[in-house]
Amino acid sequence: MSKKRKHTVGDFIRGVIFIVALAVFLFSGYQLFKIYKEYKTGTDEYDQIREAVFQIKPESESNGNASNGNASIGNESEKTGPILINGIELKTLLGTKYQCNFDQLLAINSEVVGWIRIEDTNIDYPVVQTSDNEKYLRTTLEGEWNNAGTIFVDSRVEVPFISENTMIHGHNQRNKAMFHDLTLYMDKEFWESHPYVTILTPEKNYLYQIYSCYQSPNVSKTYNCQFSGKEQYQEYLTYTMSQSIYDTGITVSSSDRIITLSTCNNDWEDTRMVVHAKLISG
Repeated sequence: MSKKRKHTVGDFIRGVIFIVALAVFLFSGYQLFKIYKEYKTGTDEYDQIREAVFQIKPESESNGNASNGNASIGNESEKTGPILINGIELKTLLGTKYQCNFDQLLAINSEVVGWIRIEDTNIDYPVVQTSDNEKYLRTTLEGEWNNAGTIFVDSRVEVPFISENTMIHGHNQRNKAMFHDLTLYMDKEFWESHPYVTILTPEKNYLYQIYSCYQSPNVSKTYNCQFSGKEQYQEYLTYTMSQSIYDTGITVSSSDRIITLSTCNNDWEDTRMVVHAKLISG
């Protein structure tokens, strides 16, 4: 009969290493599952809201004006056909092609102030504003805890889309949700094919043209949205133009209203991706 092999200290150490490695593997798998489940929960919520409140108007209803009191923009006729900008119908960019049920949105969350869209991207979400900049970092539109949070206007903005600089924050989700697609503006070719931002509100629709894209430190002049007068505001606008990583050829002045879109940069902890756009209709 052969003798049983005695367990050595080396066998014991190898066993411990195996158990530890297995535990790490199982824990990592569990964490990945939690992240996936959280992403899916957030995505599903916004998909369901979008499906419920945001629809394409019938063709006969969508050929209206771009905004109240602006009959010269957005009119299309059977003779001339649709007006195209960068291959996209003007009525699509102006939001007149879409119908957003703000009554239903406000019933879900009374702090809704609008809806943001960038055509042919994943940016297509309701926008809220509250009295602080913490609440919606981890709270969805329906009030659930989720890392996706909600797209929100900075609490310092007095009147969203009417104040000089409406600053809007959103997360850069690794599943390409929320404001992730802002990072694509690092590529000038992407800006060339996606130069417009549409904002819909209960009162009217706004169309913005992107004029500056860059990465900014978390704390910088970029995040100023309150100004003592036109001179300080112009200084700010000049600064934002100078920071752009490429020349868009678009200038802004103190008579313009702008939006500033900001999201985290997952490659650098203390920086943000920033996109500025000026109002051209609304």
